[in-house]
Amino acid sequence: MVEIREVATLHPVVVLTTTRADDAARLMGELGIGDVIVTDPVTGAVGGMLTDRDIAVRLVGSGLDAPSTEVSKIYTPNAATIGASEDVGRALELMRSGAVRRLPVVDADGRPIGIVSVEDLARSDQVSDSEFRETLRALAEAYRANRISATRP
Repeated sequence: MVEIREVATLHPVVVLTTTRADDAARLMGELGIGDVIVTDPVTGAVGGMLTDRDIAVRLVGSGLDAPSTEVSKIYTPNAATIGASEDVGRALELMRSGAVRRLPVVDADGRPIGIVSVEDLARSDQVSDSEFRETLRALAEAYRANRISATRP
């Protein structure tokens, strides 16, 4: 059994819920990444994820002022997480059930130590072709359903 910590990207990029949206967006741009893990400023535990889509839709699309808006107002809360010692199969299950491409990897206290993406799993040689196709199919179906429901009144 291969543990998630062996295939994940360790030392993830993290911002606090109190971080200003413009600072988070600038950080993402400088690093060339599309998401960051959002943590609670008191406990350090994962609170959710902030994606470039959150910035585009919830910040810009809503006409909010980036310098005065905290990440807590626009991020996606309650992100699914995975423990560092869990296996690749569990990550695939969580990705399919939550329709997510990335999972924060957490320690026993829920603090982020890494992030694992569907691409990390594909590169790991720990996922069969059929498992990978099934996961991508589930992600595509969820994306399509979300996109269609967003365009309907």
